[in-house]
Amino acid sequence: MQIAVWQIVLITVIAFFYRVDRLGTQVCNYNAVLYSWIVGLILGDGMTGLIIGASVQLMSLGVAALVGSSVPDYPLAGMVGTAVCVMTGQDEGVGLAVGIAVGTLAVQLDVIAKTLNVFMAHKQLAYGQAGEYEKMKRV
Repeated sequence: MQIAVWQIVLITVIAFFYRVDRLGTQVCNYNAVLYSWIVGLILGDGMTGLIIGASVQLMSLGVAALVGSSVPDYPLAGMVGTAVCVMTGQDEGVGLAVGIAVGTLAVQLDVIAKTLNVFMAHKQLAYGQAGEYEKMKRV
């Protein structure tokens, strides 16, 4: 199956919405089934999206990022797994294997982001103590 440019754009918008939603209002609340289903619908196979999303959601039950720890990015794993499964025509197990590997790789990106946030917080603190509140807000 060939993927069209509009499908790539829509999947990218969905992935962007997921990241923004995760850091902000959390309207969809870290729901792998929903995001996988939407990616499946965009690619023309919503049922595969539901199967992979439900499997990934089941893996995430009982897993929590407590005290600053990082867990695999399960919605991202579902989205990537759905895309791989639908695009290659392979079994759902292949999509799950690739998706979980990507979700686990995203843990490392989360650790890097948390490390960079420490430097940003120190810079904000310095601006706040100096009374430069506009610079503090920009950081």
